[in-house]
Amino acid sequence: METINAAISFVQNNLLAAYGAAVGTVALILNFMRYKHTLSNSKINLRLEIIEKMTEDDFIKFLDDNKDNGYSSAVTWAITHTLKIRNIGNVTAHIENAWFATDKQPEIKAVKRSNTRDLIYVPISDLGGNLEVKPRSSVSLSIFSHEADGFIKPKAAYATDETGKKWKVKI
Repeated sequence: METINAAISFVQNNLLAAYGAAVGTVALILNFMRYKHTLSNSKINLRLEIIEKMTEDDFIKFLDDNKDNGYSSAVTWAITHTLKIRNIGNVTAHIENAWFATDKQPEIKAVKRSNTRDLIYVPISDLGGNLEVKPRSSVSLSIFSHEADGFIKPKAAYATDETGKKWKVKI
């Protein structure tokens, strides 16, 4: 009976200290989990997707339809593929370079419409090498197929961000 009374007396005397230890431990665990969650969300996270805008047959038909259009020269090119870069992270990503790769050419620069000239498409490097992609948004870059080179069939697409990390998607 004496040991039970001693145990009850100990709990009564140290109840406040035990409560404080339990609350402090729970608070420490919650803060550590919040820190880990914040740390994982502060990284750049991109997803790349190649979208085919025009098939090879459509490209040939487009060129044939525009051969004699009354202009000074016939249309010899068309946008056939688009590279969509999605920023699924929580920080702004800055794209420094983007390109497509084919069996014949290891690097075909992806182009974006120039901000100063609406009908001019230029590589990112000509835009200052810094294309901003805000969190939870996307940007699209294009690739042109030319009549002289034929229809381009990309096998992969790449993008390099400001940290130097290379992002890749394969078809």
